[in-house]
Amino acid sequence: MIKSTPPPTRGFTLIEVLVAVTIAVLVVGFVAAILPRATSASAEQAQTVRATTRVSAVTQILVEQFNDGGFAGFATGTSSTLTAVFTTGASTTVPLQRDFATASTIYVPGLRATVGSQVLLVTSSGISKVATVTAMPSTGVFTLDCQPGLPTTGTVVAYPARTLTLALQDGTIRRTTNGVTSSLGSSEGVSFSYLYEETPSGRLIRDPAGAPANRVAAGTLVGLVPVSVDPRADRAAAVPLQVSRIRRMLGCTESAAITPNEGRLNVTISGLPTGATPDVSLSGPDAAVNGQRPTSSQSYQPVQRGTYAMTARQVSAGGRTYVPEIRGSPATLLNTWGQIYMATTYREARGTITANVTGLPTGGQGTITLTGPDAQTISVSNGSRAVDVAAGTYSVSAPAVTISGVTYTPTVPSSITVTNNGNVTLPVNYTAPTGGTLVINVIGLPTGGMADITYYYLATGATSKQTSGSGTVTFSGLPAGNYVVSGSNWLTYATTNVIANLPAGGTQYVTLNYGIEAIEPSDPPSTPPPPVLPGDPPSPPASPPPTEPPPASPPPAEPPPSGGGGGGGGGGGGPPQCFYDGHGDGSCGF
Repeated sequence: MIKSTPPPTRGFTLIEVLVAVTIAVLVVGFVAAILPRATSASAEQAQTVRATTRVSAVTQILVEQFNDGGFAGFATGTSSTLTAVFTTGASTTVPLQRDFATASTIYVPGLRATVGSQVLLVTSSGISKVATVTAMPSTGVFTLDCQPGLPTTGTVVAYPARTLTLALQDGTIRRTTNGVTSSLGSSEGVSFSYLYEETPSGRLIRDPAGAPANRVAAGTLVGLVPVSVDPRADRAAAVPLQVSRIRRMLGCTESAAITPNEGRLNVTISGLPTGATPDVSLSGPDAAVNGQRPTSSQSYQPVQRGTYAMTARQVSAGGRTYVPEIRGSPATLLNTWGQIYMATTYREARGTITANVTGLPTGGQGTITLTGPDAQTISVSNGSRAVDVAAGTYSVSAPAVTISGVTYTPTVPSSITVTNNGNVTLPVNYTAPTGGTLVINVIGLPTGGMADITYYYLATGATSKQTSGSGTVTFSGLPAGNYVVSGSNWLTYATTNVIANLPAGGTQYVTLNYGIEAIEPSDPPSTPPPPVLPGDPPSPPASPPPTEPPPASPPPAEPPPSGGGGGGGGGGGGPPQCFYDGHGDGSCGF
């Protein structure tokens, strides 16, 4: 059998080979480029860690150096060298003496200092200088290596002192104190920075203008930072420092007479709500201050010596009034290196409203609504109630109060004005309405008929008036409530009771309608009446009972004799004929 021919084998083309070679070259180049960088970064990181560790150790060493106590300030200070001054004993007041600022020898009795030691001189304004004692001609007399250069306008005190100098030289930290120099180790990663707490924010900043003075425009010295690898302002990386009253130290050749003007006026304004503008003015000898109207806390520096003053006026904001309280004004700057402080504190103006309430019944309460800066509604009763409110003008309103069916209406002023620390009286007088009127219309009572018209009120009982015939009966000055109105009977005339609901201060009309009552049959007489004989006149009709009992009726006439003539003419001799007029009067004829 003949085998089939196998399919031809396909190889890489030239283009595919070139692409593969190119990719391989790029990968190798990338790896070659990245490897040194990674190695370099790792080395730098390791170096930073070593430096940080070293600086931490150095920081601890410096903390021990500064923990001896008595730190007064820095005589000098840069990133590579510093000289710190420490007091080593109690202060001694320097007596007044001629030409103290330019003297080389000073008299300080009681100062514990020796030749070769340092003396720290401090003025009451916070300017100081450290000098070395070169000789002691006599007890209490000290010759110094530099002139004090300090003014004597205030008290000057002297301290025994020592200095500590740290310098970064030849890769080491050199320490010099009491004339002896030693090494604290490598200076790798070490650089001196001065940490300040900003005023008034409290923010930490490094190396502001004026550093390393104890106090500069930006704030107060709080620490020494020996870290060059970490630019952050952090107390954790600093040697803590607590400064005394010393503001700054002069160099050995410096004199207060030629110190640049560093006088400062510090102005503080507080107490206003956000968005409110204070009304504060300044005056003083310096043109940069005189006439200024600061709207927030700030400092003016440099300023000339002299007396400065602050004025402030009340401010209105959000419907409320704020009054100023000024402290520290006027203030006098005696020297060009001192500072003075003045402050205006605003507080909300407040006063008192005293409501004097009258007219309510015992236990009754009402409400008063005050509309103004401190809008509120208060409950009141008879007597006085004081309410603390913001100063301003208030609209006053009070609703009527209904108690036991009686409505009490208040009288109040439409508005009142409260001043700062003032007490304004708010009179509130409640009055009950005038008495109501009950009008009773009597109808159906005959003329001359007399009846008592009576009302009954639960609180006061019954009250009556008599009326004659139909008409109107009026009762006035009555309290509100329900009344029962009735009328007494007259003869056979009677009426029924009615209920009247009298509103407070109103008028209520009711009607009493009289009519004839049905007459009940009378009881029979105990003895029968005499018989009526033929020929007797008829019995008179019954008359209505009069007010007074009628006279007795005459007895009936005797019957005529039988067969007698008819009466009249005077004949026959029979009895007289009698007649009854029906009104209790009778007459007989003969």
